[in-house]
Parts: sequence; structure tokens; C-alpha cells
Amino acid sequence: MSNKGTILALAISVAAILCSVGLVFHLQSSMQPLDTGFHYQPPRNLRTFELESSHGIPVSNEDFAGHWTLVFFGYTFCPDVCPITTAQLARLLQDLDKEGITKKDIEVWFVSVDPERDSPDVIKSYTQHFHPEIKGMTGEPAQLQSFANQLGVVYLRNEQEDGDYSVDHTSSIALVNPRGQYEVLFRPEDKHQYPLDKMLADIKRLL
Repeated sequence: MSNKGTILALAISVAAILCSVGLVFHLQSSMQPLDTGFHYQPPRNLRTFELESSHGIPVSNEDFAGHWTLVFFGYTFCPDVCPITTAQLARLLQDLDKEGITKKDIEVWFVSVDPERDSPDVIKSYTQHFHPEIKGMTGEPAQLQSFANQLGVVYLRNEQEDGDYSVDHTSSIALVNPRGQYEVLFRPEDKHQYPLDKMLADIKRLL
């Protein structure tokens, strides 16, 4: 790894540590444990944001109102975490549907942290490959960074020696309530694997 790559890796490691420290603080002060993550009490308000959907139309806080929303950050060139998590979210949607919980009750959004390569068409093709009801969005770097920060997501572009790049990012899933507030942080149980049966049970309790 180059010196630059080492510095970038160190930077995201430090960021992850800071997020962990913040997580402990919030756990002690305002979060209650769930089977699959943590429940903010009270939920956290989201500042105004405006991104762009995979259909080329604006996405804002209003799009999160009136239903629950699962939000996952990643990018379409991601080799492992993103396709694994997106596939699990697709399966979760199928399990929810079997319980009578439909897109009127809960939506899933994939947020690309790689707007340079992930155009709306690329994101749309990616999400539709997994499930027709998974929506996608990205946006200008400043808006994207602000939105990610509000949901506790850290990401960092990692330049490679061949001129290509990857994006290191947090792999948690956020659940936003029908009032547009950040309410639940879901975390993988084993590396990138989420316990979908437990997530389903937690979501059913919240709904």
C-alpha cells in the first residue's frame, strides 16, 4: 500500500474509532438496545437535505414522511459489502410483504457515496437488479456528506496506485420513522450479515 493509501486507511480507522466513542456516549445517554442494533430515544431530527433519485428527481425530507424508511449507504462498484447488504434488504422486503407490511408502510433507499461514477441510471440498474422496490439516490458531495453525517455514516475515497479508487464506508442500516426522524441503527451481526429474522421482529414491534 502507498503512503497515501496508508494515511487514508488510518484516517478512516480514526473516524471509525470516533464514531464508536460517539456510539457509546449515545448508548449511555439516549439509546436503548434492540436485538439487532440501537433505538434512539427520543428519535433524532434530520436537518433539511436535497439529493437526487435514480429517476433524476429531487429527494428531500418530505420523501421520508408518512412511512418508515430503511437507508443504506454504499456504491455500485463496491465488491462485497454493498451487494451482500442490498441482497439482504431485498430478502427483508420479501419477508415484510409476507407479513402484510408493504411499500405503503416501509421503503428502502440505497444512497450512493460515489456520485462521480454512480449516475442515476447506474444506480437504478443496480437497485432494480436486487428488488424492484429498492430506491436509489445520490447527490452533490456537500449535501451527501451532510446527510450521511446525520445518520452516523462515515465514508472516504481511497485512491489506488493504478489510478482507480474505492470508497470505504460504514455498513450500518438506518431506520427513519414516519415523522422523518432517525430512530433505529441496525448493525450486522457477523461481518456483513444481518440477522433478518430479528430485524423483521424489531421492525414489526416498531410499526
